[in-house]
Amino acid sequence: MAEFFDDIGFDYIVRIPNRFKDGYGLNAEIINELDVNLIITVDNGIAALEAAKLCKEKNIDLIITDHHMPQDVLPDAFAIINPKQKDCDFPEIEICGAQVAWYLIAALKEVCKLKYDMSKFLELLAIAIIADMMELRDLNRALVRRGIDHINKSKRAAFRAIKHYYQKDKFALDNIGFLIAPLINSAGRMDDASISYEFLHTKDFNKALEYLEQIVSFNESRKDEEKQLFEDSLNQIDENDSCIVVSGLNWH
Repeated sequence: MAEFFDDIGFDYIVRIPNRFKDGYGLNAEIINELDVNLIITVDNGIAALEAAKLCKEKNIDLIITDHHMPQDVLPDAFAIINPKQKDCDFPEIEICGAQVAWYLIAALKEVCKLKYDMSKFLELLAIAIIADMMELRDLNRALVRRGIDHINKSKRAAFRAIKHYYQKDKFALDNIGFLIAPLINSAGRMDDASISYEFLHTKDFNKALEYLEQIVSFNESRKDEEKQLFEDSLNQIDENDSCIVVSGLNWH
């Protein structure tokens, strides 16, 4: 969405919650720090009842785009875009949050009568679909196939940087699932997802390489932590247990 707003000259702020400081999704602290009259969520917000109430009190229009299962009570928002709503006739409900945002862009394009190439986002959609482990059938399968083709032809600095760093000419499906998606996810899991956003958004190849080096470091830390968590989990397991549940204070 940020790239779309860049292209049409629309002023905006990107605010990605830090899981360690902000928790998940839209909350009062984030709303109060933003001096805006419109908030659009991406991949969250369907359960943000209190946040929606605060937006109403502050005269902020709230548009929620999400793909998670709605609760019985929905947020009081200006608009809710979610294919899992009971009254939604969208034919393919198992889509990820990035796809929902993509459809919102398509709708804005139509309403504003803009000539805009929606296929420019297929490379990002392919990664999002795989990273969110959506079923690769029907619409998702078609978008991923097209998206991988776009990634291999992409001039986006982030993908050029990955090709350069890993000495690869092209990517296949397994490269997305086992290399690119974990890399991009690692910043949010270990530090701040905004770093991955900047990595994907920058047009500067050298900056993309700098962001990539940070992200690679996060990903290695993620692997080390997962290995340690697995070993700690094994220490909690009794082979005679009929049901196994393990936990740790700092696990995430």
